[in-house]
Amino acid sequence: MPSTSTDIKSQLDTQLEPVIQGLVSVSVPPLLLGVLAQKGCGRWFEDLGQLSESLFQGRRLPSLPFPKADSPEASEMA
Repeated sequence: MPSTSTDIKSQLDTQLEPVIQGLVSVSVPPLLLGVLAQKGCGRWFEDLGQLSESLFQGRRLPSLPFPKADSPEASEMA
């Protein structure tokens, strides 16, 4: 009795099912780690951008002591 195409397909499905499940189970953890790493990097870049923005706006710059115009140090710098 010759096998029909549905019999061959069902045999192939039952043979490939463990392989497919194994591939899916192996590929899911790296994808999840990639998503978590992407979120962490996004937060880090956002914090870095806010820090650089505050630096360029002058909020985080140290105040520099400037000599007064009538002091001898001011004439030496000019």
